[in-house]
Amino acid sequence: MELIVLGEAEIKLILTESEMVARGLSSAWEDESLARSAISALVEEVGALCGFGIGGRRILVELYPRREGGCEIYVSKWGESMKASDNKTAAPYRRCLYTFESLSHTLWVIRILHARNYARAAEFWAGEGGRWHLVLEANPTREKADDLSFIEEFGTRGTGEYDAVLFRDHARLLSRENTVARYAPLAD
Repeated sequence: MELIVLGEAEIKLILTESEMVARGLSSAWEDESLARSAISALVEEVGALCGFGIGGRRILVELYPRREGGCEIYVSKWGESMKASDNKTAAPYRRCLYTFESLSHTLWVIRILHARNYARAAEFWAGEGGRWHLVLEANPTREKADDLSFIEEFGTRGTGEYDAVLFRDHARLLSRENTVARYAPLAD
């Protein structure tokens, strides 16, 4: 299980299929009451590890299946997550690498970003083996507010830190400035 603390009021958990089975979440999609009790136990367990205590407060739970199996669970303390997202002193953006198997998928993502008025830095790279890459900025404490999760329907998000020097050896930079505005019209 991977635990990501998104802020004082929100965490993200990533579980594999086998971890879901072990925690009684394998039928979460069909039985809401079973999922509710299993997630409550999981939140208590994780809360003890990272100090994410709910102390009898209501929580908002969002459960999403992953394409490769397993799930992502976002847990927010009810009412507090909204205040945290208004924080103007949030952590700085980090660079996230997304890889696509086709140019058309990459261009569709760029078009959607353009429609959503994505205005932060974006790099477009042509990689080895017919792969295409986007490097986008996401705020680690406000990932859901940025809502870049839709991109994983088209491509894969890298798991490690983006290393520009290593990446340059295996890909060619196509655009660093005005990438979204420049390439959005090319999507069919």
